[in-house]
Amino acid sequence: MTAAIVWSDLKYKRVDATSASYTTADPDGTGPMVPLTLTIANTYKGSNIRFGRQDGSENENLAVRSGTVGGQTNPLVLHQAPVDNAAKSDERNDANKTITTFTFDRPVTNLTFTITDIDSASSDFTDGVAVSSASPFTTTKANSTRTGLNGSGTLADPWRPFSYDNSVPDSGTNGNGTVRFAGEVTSFQIHYWNQTKASDPRIDGDQKIFISNLSLTYNACP
Repeated sequence: MTAAIVWSDLKYKRVDATSASYTTADPDGTGPMVPLTLTIANTYKGSNIRFGRQDGSENENLAVRSGTVGGQTNPLVLHQAPVDNAAKSDERNDANKTITTFTFDRPVTNLTFTITDIDSASSDFTDGVAVSSASPFTTTKANSTRTGLNGSGTLADPWRPFSYDNSVPDSGTNGNGTVRFAGEVTSFQIHYWNQTKASDPRIDGDQKIFISNLSLTYNACP
């Protein structure tokens, strides 16, 4: 059956900044069909990244953003910041990366979602974003010009802005990348880097990207 993971629904449960879950509505009440459960786990890859703002005043990781970002309504937030600006790197250093794992309790098909606001800010951050999975997938970009994204959204060639100062407003879609799984998938990961060593002591070095609702189909029969 066709389903949507809608982050703003009450069915989405954020435990804390590192874990959350979503269970679809029971397809037939007390009947034989069963709902689908998605679990989300977020981990640090390296030693120089933390969730939330660099100064510790806010942590929206795995929270739901009210409103629209990149054309997506009420998206899921991935929010992180460096621990030490001096340890940042202009390369995609795994010490400056988090990994968010999405796991379904059974295989789903036709999974589609969009990651928005992949951008950069001078002396602050440069987003690097990749999707990985044991299942094959395809990716597209809303904008492939120098005002949009470079890369293909894979570990070998992550999505990233063309420059260190390529900010995308919430109303814009230049920082959007879309992922599609045609066949069965049980789990996928989003890898999220800060890939600039530039910093300014007057700027909190946090960065955010946003995940749209998920569209998919699954077998509701046990």
